[in-house]
Amino acid sequence: MTDRTGAPVVVGVDGSPSALDAVRLAAREAVLRHRPLRVVNAFLWPLVGTPLGMVAPILPDVELRQEAEKLVEEAVDEARKIDAELAVTGAVVDGGPVAVLLRESRDAALLVLGHRGLGGFAELLVGSAAVQLSARADCPVLVARSEARADGPVVVGVDGSALSDEAVGFAFAEAAARGAELVVVHTWLYPQPVTYREAFGDVVPLGYDPQELRADEQRVLAEAVAGWARAAGLDPVEVLAVRVDGRPGGPEAAAREARYEALVAAAHRYDAAGVLLGHTRDDQAETVLLALARGAGPRGLSGMPERRDLDGVPLLRPFLDVARADTRAACAALGLDPWADPHNADPAYARARVRSDALPALVDALGPGVVANLARTAGLLAADNAALAALADAALPDVRTEGSGLSVAGLAELPAAVRTRVLHAWARELGAAPAALSHSHVAALDALVTAWRGQGPVHLPGGHQVRRHAGHLLP
Repeated sequence: MTDRTGAPVVVGVDGSPSALDAVRLAAREAVLRHRPLRVVNAFLWPLVGTPLGMVAPILPDVELRQEAEKLVEEAVDEARKIDAELAVTGAVVDGGPVAVLLRESRDAALLVLGHRGLGGFAELLVGSAAVQLSARADCPVLVARSEARADGPVVVGVDGSALSDEAVGFAFAEAAARGAELVVVHTWLYPQPVTYREAFGDVVPLGYDPQELRADEQRVLAEAVAGWARAAGLDPVEVLAVRVDGRPGGPEAAAREARYEALVAAAHRYDAAGVLLGHTRDDQAETVLLALARGAGPRGLSGMPERRDLDGVPLLRPFLDVARADTRAACAALGLDPWADPHNADPAYARARVRSDALPALVDALGPGVVANLARTAGLLAADNAALAALADAALPDVRTEGSGLSVAGLAELPAAVRTRVLHAWARELGAAPAALSHSHVAALDALVTAWRGQGPVHLPGGHQVRRHAGHLLP
């Protein structure tokens, strides 16, 4: 499928209401693509398909052709109602509809059909000629079944083939032109095993691993999008699969941790200077609200930092002071079609509920400035938290004991805000996953220092334990 600069949008007409719907749709498509429109009527000799016993002594060929030309003229007029400046031409072409439109498709940018025709296009029913043309045409085919939705997404199906890659590229261009969401769909069926009912009753042995098969099919979907990116000149393009199950913490935290691990590993492979993340001011405000709901302290309320180093790779967020609406407007101005993660609209996730319900309700009640104010609060707390973290970093070596323990007396002398940060950093050193290490864990550690009653060990994420013995905290 080539660019075909200057090629027209072609629409087939026969005078049916469906054909006029197709003409209007084709005109809008031509305007959108900045291309001319060509209206075509396939003219069949009247005896084609007529029983011999019904042959008329005089063939009204001239009258029928005049009617066909009139249909084309009316279709051209209908197209110009969509845009008076649209370049529209019409033609009556001898031949059957499939043959005529296949020839037209060789020099067309898009072929538009009605879903049900009359006269010269009587066979254009979905499932017959429309299917033939969709399969054999040399350009994309659009079947007009009803008025197109102006707010709907562009949906493309992929199967991993070369033609599928072309379809993804076409869909990207269509979504970008419309400012619409792009949905890439890949479907598959689990293999149907041979039935062993007579030998095994209702037990059917499976010769495949369903999880492995699903992972393979997901790679097909990812590669379809990556293939378009490579064709668009992006390099390098890599498809990364991550496993979320089995990680500590909730599903959102586990997925985030898995993504960052994959991104950091890729950054090391390509010696990248850093990883750019697209979080905006709105994302920051949502993070602060979620932290408030969890009863988080200054660390949680600090939100996301502009820079965070993970395994020697800087994770950078350059848009934290930019509104999400502004980033979308910038994409539209640049002709870019950003991908919308469907999980962001799934009410099963707390952040999605905050985005769709909680934050808009606050904006309605308190005004649009609430988003920027929440983000600014995060920035102020981040500065204070950084100062406290620096004090904790300096204090940790002073309270260490031989081995990997901490001095209870040394900890007790520290201000509470510094002490809890020391305990948090130490717990991470012991192997507790940051995503699973909560306020309750740190509070229990602090109680071993400030509220000692002979209590048992504190259990940390990852199976680690901390106990108090002879004036020390020991793992």
